[in-house]
Amino acid sequence: MDFNLRNYGLRIKLMVTFSGLVFFGLLLASGFALTQLYEFKEEEIRTNKESTTENLKSNLRRLSEVAYQSVANGYELMHSESFMEKHFGPALQNGVEGVFRLVEHEHERIRAQKKNELIEQAEMLRMIKDIRFGEQESGYVFIFTAEEEPLIVAHPIFPEAEGTMTGPHLALPGKEQTSKAIKEMAKLAKEKGFGFYFYDFLNPDTGKVERKLSYFRYFPEWNWVVTTGVSVKGFEEEIRKRLIVQVKNMRFDEGNGYFWITTDEKPRPTVVYDYRSPELVGKKVPGIYKDINGNELFLSFVTAALERDGFTEYQYSREGGSEKLDKLAHSIHFKPYGWIISTAVYLDAYEKEHMAFLERVESKASSITILMIGMSLLLLAGSLLVAFLFSREITHIVERVKEAMLKMSKGESVEEIEIQNLGQDELGQMVLSMNRMREGVGEYARFAQDIGDGNLESEFKPLGNEDRLGNSLLLMRDNLKTVAEEEKLRTWHNEGLAKFGNMLRDSTSENMLATVLSELIKYVKANQGAFFIVSDSEEEARTLKMEACYAYGRKKFINKEIAVGEGLAGETFREGMTRLMTEIPEDYLNITSGLGKALPKCLILVPLKLNDTVLGVLELATFHVWDEAEVEFLEKICESVAVAVANRRTNVRTEHLLRESQVLTEELRTQEEEMRQNMEEMQVTQSELARKNLASEIHEQGFDRYGFILEMDDQGEVKGGNKFALEQLGGKKAVVGKYFGEFVADQHFNGEEFCGLLKQRNSLALQTRLRMEDGTEQMFAGMMTYMKQESAVRMIGFLPNVINSSVVD
Repeated sequence: MDFNLRNYGLRIKLMVTFSGLVFFGLLLASGFALTQLYEFKEEEIRTNKESTTENLKSNLRRLSEVAYQSVANGYELMHSESFMEKHFGPALQNGVEGVFRLVEHEHERIRAQKKNELIEQAEMLRMIKDIRFGEQESGYVFIFTAEEEPLIVAHPIFPEAEGTMTGPHLALPGKEQTSKAIKEMAKLAKEKGFGFYFYDFLNPDTGKVERKLSYFRYFPEWNWVVTTGVSVKGFEEEIRKRLIVQVKNMRFDEGNGYFWITTDEKPRPTVVYDYRSPELVGKKVPGIYKDINGNELFLSFVTAALERDGFTEYQYSREGGSEKLDKLAHSIHFKPYGWIISTAVYLDAYEKEHMAFLERVESKASSITILMIGMSLLLLAGSLLVAFLFSREITHIVERVKEAMLKMSKGESVEEIEIQNLGQDELGQMVLSMNRMREGVGEYARFAQDIGDGNLESEFKPLGNEDRLGNSLLLMRDNLKTVAEEEKLRTWHNEGLAKFGNMLRDSTSENMLATVLSELIKYVKANQGAFFIVSDSEEEARTLKMEACYAYGRKKFINKEIAVGEGLAGETFREGMTRLMTEIPEDYLNITSGLGKALPKCLILVPLKLNDTVLGVLELATFHVWDEAEVEFLEKICESVAVAVANRRTNVRTEHLLRESQVLTEELRTQEEEMRQNMEEMQVTQSELARKNLASEIHEQGFDRYGFILEMDDQGEVKGGNKFALEQLGGKKAVVGKYFGEFVADQHFNGEEFCGLLKQRNSLALQTRLRMEDGTEQMFAGMMTYMKQESAVRMIGFLPNVINSSVVD
């Protein structure tokens, strides 16, 4: 009989499935537990080894630091003034006291015998200068007075200093340091009578400044200070020896551990002290010793102390043995003497301790494995009983959920599942989740319907943070809102540019700026504003004049003129950069209406720039803060306004040039007529030729040199032109056959509209920017004339910037 689980009911399936899952779960759990046990065992072994190694390093580092601290403390102690006084003091005191007793004795003798004091003093001083004491009888005393500016009385080494005073005239080495020390000792001698004094002096033999200890005693009867001193530099070698002995006596590990000292020289350090190899002391370390990486061992000690953590691994035999054993050393740098203080321990004892730990871990792991197998068998038996008891309850709830899910899969509406005594276990959560999903699907449908109807403000709350469908619907709504807002902003921006572009292009009246300003304030919802235009005069005298002012829907007639660089508008003109201010000085500007006045929240000043030339400033104030898109829009508008202002000025200049050209032409005609009459009597033929040559010369040197002439058909296709115009646009081959609009740099220029307007009016004044052969843009100012009979258009004018540069040339 074949066993097929599909032929049995849900209860049997649950029991079999649950039991199988439990069985395989136990297998997996047992395998996982055993794996974790193995990993735990390995981790414990690794941790123990790392802990052992870290403890070893910590202990070794502590030993090195103890040795280092001992040397540092000894070094500091033996360099202290109290130690120096204790070491050198007795000898210095003996030398001074002996001379002092001699001075006292001689003073008493001179007084008792009533001798000549000066003669007797001189004789006594000769005796004192011959007195020597100390090792190698190198010690001596010298005497000076205890005055504010002491006088040298006797000095056996520098007799030339006798009779000189402290200061710049002192005849002793290191005048500044010596003078200061003598003055201090004179002051202390009068206060205390005797004592020690440390100071820096210039050693005449080495030429270096050294530390010196002096002992002084005051003889008040003659106001003398008897003193002697010694340089402490000579004691340095004695300090080194004492510190080496101090390190030599430091032992650990029952006397087997010791320290050694080398210098920090590279590449071959010098051995200062080595317990195992005393024969190497004072010699460069030979290169026969290596660390585990094959580097020279003692150089590794130096590198570890100076550049790494101080540790070095190597192999070395025990004392009295020949077998190479693993050893770990720690080195530390003692900077004052350039010493590397090192010590090391053998690692075999720590390896034995680690192996004992491994055995204990293996024993515990075996016991835990046996216990886990027994517990798994008990759990398997209990799971079969539990599966039987709970299968009936589970089957009932699952059937209800299955029916609801089948209806939902067909798109049918589902009633809420109601089960009495529903618990909070997984089945209860499953039923609750099914009910929530039923409600969520209804919310999905409602929200999707609202979005489809265009209601982008409809509210919706996803079922949770991970609700992909709900969050996607919210994201779709937000994206649609963003697209709508961006489209609205783009439309507002483009319509504004087109509106004001047409307004600037079509307006030729003097009130152009006022008209544009009034419409602009309404369009950007500002409260008031003004156009400041720079005067068309010399650079030194330029000012900004308020050409238009508008506020609260009314045109304001204000005659205001400011200098370039004056105020915010003047500074904006000079810098040529947009300035947006949200913190406005109280006395700068107020927006006034019939209900009162208030300080605006935002002020913007935008330069009217054409290429790199600033022609004026737009100033707007409002109660709201402009965003980046509005600022960009205002900058674009100001570029168009700058073009219009420049065109208006170019028109004025062009009309002026045309009037001058007409006057010049009339004068040339008059001169030509006079010349013709004067030469007519001489030779008719030559007169006619001369007249033509003269006219040609005038034409070529005058208008043909600076004039810009293009011939084109009534559709704007270029047919020809004068030499100057064709060269400026790139040559005859590059120009003829193309449409005139291709050379116009103004983005607002519409060739078809312009040609249609020209045919209606026959002639039009034109100011625009043309693209030159070299890629630059030049302003053109002139006339366009439509010749109806020939169906042709003639373009005549000037390039003002080229004219100006040519005149300068």
